[in-house]
Amino acid sequence: MNPAPEAPGCPQDEPAALRRQLILAQVQLMELEDARDDLRTRLDEAQELRSTAQRQADTALREHDDIARRIEALQQEGHGVRIALATANERIQGLAVALAQGQQAADQTLQAQLQLEQQHQVLLAEAAGLRDRLAERQTEVAALAAQVAGLQTTLAARDDQLREAHRLLAARDDRIAQLETERRALKASRSWRYTAPLRAVERLLQRLGGPRG
Repeated sequence: MNPAPEAPGCPQDEPAALRRQLILAQVQLMELEDARDDLRTRLDEAQELRSTAQRQADTALREHDDIARRIEALQQEGHGVRIALATANERIQGLAVALAQGQQAADQTLQAQLQLEQQHQVLLAEAAGLRDRLAERQTEVAALAAQVAGLQTTLAARDDQLREAHRLLAARDDRIAQLETERRALKASRSWRYTAPLRAVERLLQRLGGPRG
C-alpha cells in the first residue's frame, strides 16, 4: 500500500515526508528482497525440477532404448520360438502317431492279457476239479489201504490158523502112523495070536445077546 501524497507548499513537512518515503522505500526494498529470495528459491526449485525432469527424460530415453532393444530381442526370440513351436508341433504329431500305435498295441496286449486271464481262470477251475478228484482218489486209496491192511491182518490170522491146522494135521498123521505101527505090532505079537479065539467068542456072544458083565 502506497501513502497518499501530501500537499505542496509545506516546507516543514518535507523531512517527515522524506522519512516516510524512505521508510516506505526500505519496506518496499525488503519486500523486493523477500520476493527476490522467494523467486530465487522458486528458480532453484524450478532448476531442480528441470534437472529432475531431464534425468527422468534421460532415464525414460534409456528405458525406451532398452525397451526397443528388448522388443527387437523378443522379436528375434519370437522367430526362434515360432521355429521351435513348429518343430514341437511336428514332434507332437509324431508323438500322437506313436501314442496311437502304442494305444493300439496296449489294447491288443490288454485283450491278450484278458484271454490269458480267462485261460488262467479255466485252468484254475480245472486244477480245483483235479484237486477234488485227487482228494477223492486219496480217500479211496486210504480206504483201500485200510481194507488191504485188514485183509493182510485177516490173511496173517488165516496163515496162523493154517499153520496151526497143518501142525495139528501133521500131529494127527504122526499119531495115526504111531497107532498103525502099534496096531501092526500088536497083531504081529504072540499074545494077539493067542487071544484070537477069545476075541472070536466075544464077538459071537455080542451078536447073540450083547455084551455081558
